[in-house]
Amino acid sequence: MLENRNGSPVLDGWTEGDCHEKWTKVLKEMLYYFMQSTEQHCSEVNEYKDLVDFDSYFVPCENRNYGTMHYKDTSAEAEELRDKHYRRSKEIDEYRATNHKKAMEMLSKHYRHLWD
Repeated sequence: MLENRNGSPVLDGWTEGDCHEKWTKVLKEMLYYFMQSTEQHCSEVNEYKDLVDFDSYFVPCENRNYGTMHYKDTSAEAEELRDKHYRRSKEIDEYRATNHKKAMEMLSKHYRHLWD
């Protein structure tokens, strides 16, 4: 992306002498936010992922179309790990959503300058 571009815009407050460096910084920042908003490239990791036992079974309710999940390991330690995993997952989801919002704001602001 950065290696194949044909030039840089001269935006407000920029000069022809510094526009390439400043535009490169904008593109790198936008790319960073987009990458951080994806599961594959996000730098945030749920450290509880491999520690939590999600082995469970489904118990249907009688005469109804729903039921409940029950975990096989109901110890206090297992419950605490599942809770920590859940809270960390929520934090990571928020982090990704924030990065996605920043990336989209930058894309919207600079869209007309992304000509190549």
